Amino acid sequence: LPVLGGMPRSTGPVACPDELPTEYGVSPGPAVTVLARTDPASLDAWASRWETDAEVSRVEPARPAGPDLSTVTLAVHGDAQGQGAQELVERLRADRPEGVESWVTGNAAVLVDILDTLRTGLPWGVIVTLIAMLVLLFWMTGSLVVPVKAILMALVSLGATFGVLVGLFQHGWLSGPLDTQPIGGLSPFVLGIVFAFALGLSMDYEVFLLARMHEHW
Repeated sequence: LPVLGGMPRSTGPVACPDELPTEYGVSPGPAVTVLARTDPASLDAWASRWETDAEVSRVEPARPAGPDLSTVTLAVHGDAQGQGAQELVERLRADRPEGVESWVTGNAAVLVDILDTLRTGLPWGVIVTLIAMLVLLFWMTGSLVVPVKAILMALVSLGATFGVLVGLFQHGWLSGPLDTQPIGGLSPFVLGIVFAFALGLSMDYEVFLLARMHEHW
């Protein structure tokens, strides 16, 4: 669902979510869902204040979700994970139902949380990884130049990998010959996955080569 906005509306995976709200009144993937420890009537009274919000297109009736739990869904105009939906999540989290425990989830909220996690955790992950590479390669080779060179080469390789991904899937380079579908952006999941695998593979080959060279020397 997060990439549907960049795909042709005539394709099946896009046409199905388009039909659900218009024909059946069902949100294919709610942008924002609020879960609270209260009854549906109280949650409806709180959610009704958001019907006039510029980003909200529809507030669905609250319904029970378990013992002393109720949930309400807020549909948004446009992309369920767009900038407007993300800003709505921030406003909802700052103005929750009073006096009860509540949670704000849904597609937009998940994306907000993932981006926050990446902003806070990814820099530390990169720092720890580079330090570990530096220490282990120095331990193996006894040289400072070789580990620094290996780290620089790994970063260049990683930058080239991200560059190719952005060019192909965001900007649509060679989409005709390669028969790919540009989607206008990359999922934040891709950042962590590509960083882990691409950097890991590049360092594996680096270690294999250095180990053989060191053994021969």
